[in-house]
Amino acid sequence: MDITLLLVFIDICVVFFDLLIFTRMISLKQDSFSQKFIMYLGCTVILAGYFVTTYLYQVPSSIASMLCMTVPSMLLFWYLSAYKDARFFLTFCFVDTISMILAFLARYVGVLFGGQNGTAEVVVLAGLLLLCAAIFKLGSPYFGRYRELLVYADAGWGAMAISAAIIYIALIFFAAYPKPLITRVEYGPQYLLFCIVVISCYGVFITSARKTRQLFQQSKLLEVADKWYEKAYVDALTGCKNRMAYMEKQSELERMRTRGMMIAVVVFDLDHFKNINDLFGHNIGDVVLKKAAELLHETFCGKRFFLYRIGGDEFVALCEGADEELLKAKLQELEERRKKSDSPAEIMFSCGYSFVNAEENNAVEQAFVRADQIMYENKRENQNR
Repeated sequence: MDITLLLVFIDICVVFFDLLIFTRMISLKQDSFSQKFIMYLGCTVILAGYFVTTYLYQVPSSIASMLCMTVPSMLLFWYLSAYKDARFFLTFCFVDTISMILAFLARYVGVLFGGQNGTAEVVVLAGLLLLCAAIFKLGSPYFGRYRELLVYADAGWGAMAISAAIIYIALIFFAAYPKPLITRVEYGPQYLLFCIVVISCYGVFITSARKTRQLFQQSKLLEVADKWYEKAYVDALTGCKNRMAYMEKQSELERMRTRGMMIAVVVFDLDHFKNINDLFGHNIGDVVLKKAAELLHETFCGKRFFLYRIGGDEFVALCEGADEELLKAKLQELEERRKKSDSPAEIMFSCGYSFVNAEENNAVEQAFVRADQIMYENKRENQNR
């Protein structure tokens, strides 16, 4: 039995496995018949070229692998790949590394138990075929998942690709220097241990990419949640929180008031707003509303102040830990800002405020009612003027 031919078949088995796995892990730039035809035709040419080079021309397998398999397959899949960046090189190094480890195992077992009749080589070839088939079968559900990971370009592929390239070069270097590993069978266990470390590193790479994908998906879900929150709790015109948000904050403050914190409710209403709409139109009215909200927000800003638009031209500010002196200072500040406003129609506020009495039931709501009454008294005075 031709032992040389058996060894070539063992190498071809590994090359075929390498190409087959890569066809499953690559994301084609066009998922079309022509692209797949080019891919499979190129793989067939690579296999034929490797066989002719190693068996007919007796070129050493290490050189033939580089010239007839590694370089051509990299160029072929680079041309077909949808991702011509670190994602491609990581995938290429990963597949080639696994193939290299399989080739080493096959050659190592063949050297240990080989003889003149080629029986051991036949067993090795049969075992290698079974092992490749098992790996392909077990890995099939994960090929699609890996391609899904490649979609996420910000998953740290650059750093992982550099590490994969270093690992790939290290495997080749250790197997060839200072002389081919196949002639140093006593170092086989050490090399095998290094191969296990390499595979574990790739496991960490893939896990990292999966975690990044999960974080990316979670961030997308949060973005969607934020959009729904804005629709539910934010007033589209002014950007203030709306009545629903006010009701939730009111319930929260009802629970907090037992802590002895001073809470003030300040109610604002625009004077003559109907006249503005009637004289200038609703477009100008919307501009005035937005400008009024801007003035209130600039005045009642900070961690202790919460501003809401609860009606057409009515706003509420909830102030935590504020005393009467601070409120008067804020209202004076609002008046100064109002006078300097560049609104298309003059903005005038009527306001009223009241402090929460912790002894009352529905204390925050009661404070709102008192503040609202004071605001309307202030509004009547302004209209009389």
